[in-house]
Amino acid sequence: MAVYRKFSSWSLLSLYLLAATTVVRAQQGYLSETHPDYRAVRQVFDKVWEGFGSSKAPPDLVIRENQEIARYTFGTGALKPTIVVDKGLISFLRTEFRHEFPNALACILSHELAHHYHDHQQTAGFAATSNDPRPEEQADISGFFFAYTAGYASFALAERLFEKLYAHYRLDARGSKLYLPGKERVAGVRAQVATVRRLAYIYEAGKVLLLTGKPAEAASCFELVRATIPAAEIINNQGLACLLQVAQGNLLSPKEMPFALPFEPDLSQRLLMNARGLSDPEMQQRVALLRQAERIFHQGYAPGGNDRIALNLAITQLLLDNPNAAIGTINSLDRKSPEAYLVRGISYLKDGQSQRATEDFTRIKNEKSQLFAVNQEIYRQVKANGWEKAGVPPAGGQRRTSGLLLREKLPPLDYSGFKRVTQAPFPITTDVWRYGDVFSYSLPVNAAKYGTNHQKWTVAKVSGEGYDNRKKVRIGATEPELTAAYGVPDFILQTGGQGASYLYKTAQIVFNLQRGAVSGWYVYDEVLD
Repeated sequence: MAVYRKFSSWSLLSLYLLAATTVVRAQQGYLSETHPDYRAVRQVFDKVWEGFGSSKAPPDLVIRENQEIARYTFGTGALKPTIVVDKGLISFLRTEFRHEFPNALACILSHELAHHYHDHQQTAGFAATSNDPRPEEQADISGFFFAYTAGYASFALAERLFEKLYAHYRLDARGSKLYLPGKERVAGVRAQVATVRRLAYIYEAGKVLLLTGKPAEAASCFELVRATIPAAEIINNQGLACLLQVAQGNLLSPKEMPFALPFEPDLSQRLLMNARGLSDPEMQQRVALLRQAERIFHQGYAPGGNDRIALNLAITQLLLDNPNAAIGTINSLDRKSPEAYLVRGISYLKDGQSQRATEDFTRIKNEKSQLFAVNQEIYRQVKANGWEKAGVPPAGGQRRTSGLLLREKLPPLDYSGFKRVTQAPFPITTDVWRYGDVFSYSLPVNAAKYGTNHQKWTVAKVSGEGYDNRKKVRIGATEPELTAAYGVPDFILQTGGQGASYLYKTAQIVFNLQRGAVSGWYVYDEVLD
């Protein structure tokens, strides 16, 4: 009975302190986390942060009455990194931007989240000047870019957003020491948006190239973007392009690597790879590509950093016949994904540590996706017959039906209605044209003939209602529902955070998944010049 009274007293004290804190915060103008406005902001906040593809924890989000639009505070000691948003900003954006409210909010939140992403310790309030302008410029550029990649129309309203914020918060009246003159700030935003839009479309082109079997050209796209936005996900994609050149160039035989690795489980065509020995030039090419990938991944890797880069670094080390290094890289991860256990299990097996390999494969035995089902079968074959006699089982005879509905759903593609949105003169001349939600990319066919031999791809990037696919797979469908409809994908590429892209070549469709559910897709149509 005494124990019960002691526990009860402590519980009452805790409830009292919680209630007192809540009252104080309410009196200070804080929004509670259950308030509809807080939930609306939090939804955009979480989606934008997921777009950054970072494995670090997001900062705290606080909404309260504030003299500033928004500010990021770097955490020290017991204080956590925090983004504070002015409570009045929410009603202002709802009134001024209405249905564009999420896009306008994403522009502001992505800037502050970029400070957290880049570990900026000294920051100014949103739109304010700073003694050191570099962190603010970096947050502007990264923020616009990742707001766009998260699915928000950050480019379309950036100038208008800054004009209205300057007027509403009377920033010009606060003096040039705190805020640049409005016209000067808007002109700077216009220039930044032009730069970031060009890079964002090149990044999209790189993803399309990567997913559809042209990794060398994709690497050039990512290299160009990385020169301005050295983000972990872009580094990861550039290194991934090197790995895919090894995998797709028949530079790795099934005898050497029978498993379907998380970066490229080519589940349907891997049996067609030659098991022949490589010539000296081919072996040199393979080693050079893997060493290049290793260097690129090391540029973005640090213990406790980006999990996807660490995983791909471990895969590269495994393919360089250094399983001990791969095991060490996976062991450095604070949180190990099922894919990490898979790579470590393969590395243990390659290193002759059979018992530890069994432990890791046991950890992932209940994972449902095709990747794990295939690898469990290969693992059983390796255990029974040895490494070199294992092979990828057939895809079960599942047939793929074309998902192409592009020409049925869109106006005639004579390009007269398309507007050029960017032109990138680098080793590849990449033009990007736009008609509504449809993008046309002029992309090179041959990496050795940049700018001389192109094909035009009309790509519908679907992230909402309005387009369809043959099998009627809808946004929100689960991964098992997708594979039941379309069968085993040609490629599964892991993207940032908990995302993946599933490519179906025959169907000419690429499904994007987030947290195991379809978030959208690309439907593409090739038109050779």
